[in-house]
Amino acid sequence: MEKLNRTFFDYLSMAHAERVHSQVLGWLLSLEEAILPEKQKSLFLNSLFGLDEELTQIRVETESDSIDILITSSTHVFVVENKLKSSEHSGQTDKYAARYPDTHKYYLSLIGELPNNQGWHPIAYKQLAESLNLLKIDETLPAYHYLSDYQKTVENLTFAFETFMQDVSQFPNVFSDGGLPKKAKTKIENEVQDYIRVNQLETIFQKAYFYYLTKELKEQYYISISETRGDALIQIQLGNCIYKGIRYNIGFQFQGATFKINFADNNYGQSSSKQIDELIYSSFQRVFAYTNGYGKINNFKTKAYLSVSKKPLKNPFEMDKHELIELIKQVKRI
Repeated sequence: MEKLNRTFFDYLSMAHAERVHSQVLGWLLSLEEAILPEKQKSLFLNSLFGLDEELTQIRVETESDSIDILITSSTHVFVVENKLKSSEHSGQTDKYAARYPDTHKYYLSLIGELPNNQGWHPIAYKQLAESLNLLKIDETLPAYHYLSDYQKTVENLTFAFETFMQDVSQFPNVFSDGGLPKKAKTKIENEVQDYIRVNQLETIFQKAYFYYLTKELKEQYYISISETRGDALIQIQLGNCIYKGIRYNIGFQFQGATFKINFADNNYGQSSSKQIDELIYSSFQRVFAYTNGYGKINNFKTKAYLSVSKKPLKNPFEMDKHELIELIKQVKRI
């Protein structure tokens, strides 16, 4: 596909809606035998799930007991968690794994995100697009037109994501507009950039870039990726220490165009700002404040947390990935 093709789902502003994708896949697998034979449904599921067996008596439910897609056959039960613009939260894969222990579990996401629970198999929307393209429906039937449009919709999403990942510096809107409401984002001449704007994919694409960066780090770090107010945030733990029997973590944080070096109680949620005594404060200030451009110390009023921050002269998303990785390693060497 050389360019994006607006589809029925685009015109209805539904291309980015996770629930719509789940419902369409449910509809597809529920089509009558005369429209989509069970052998084709089996072919689709085998391709999507990486299996090699004939599946029969295929049934599907969507949005059932908090599960996005629940597929049963004569021999298997498949649970699918579908993520398009959002990421896993609230320990979803752990909870669902406990609720459905004897099932095959798949984590479907636009960016190929890894689930927190390793018992789930990750699948990217690119694989979904390839599996959909295997299906054959009589072109004279109404279902054909909906399937064809849905195939193009998934291809559009995949194309936008892959184009972004090829050169993130060409997509400044992804990093500047993540926290803006849709009505505050202006139309962009570039087709792919505007597709990202219309479907509000900025935050999940930021996260995808952070996941990509973590794969490039050769050393082992504890890394968490989250978001606040529409901007993705990456926290990389660089070290730790124990003071008065309490473990503290030292980390590097990157959000928007701001870098931070921070120091926090490992049990942050239960901590108190009273733990930050004069020795901790002065030691952190001496080592990190005013070093390599990092400014004054910022402390949290209620929790055991300190940080120093800076905005680099060059926008970090215009940096080569190796520059960013070197900045992370530079902090560890301080």
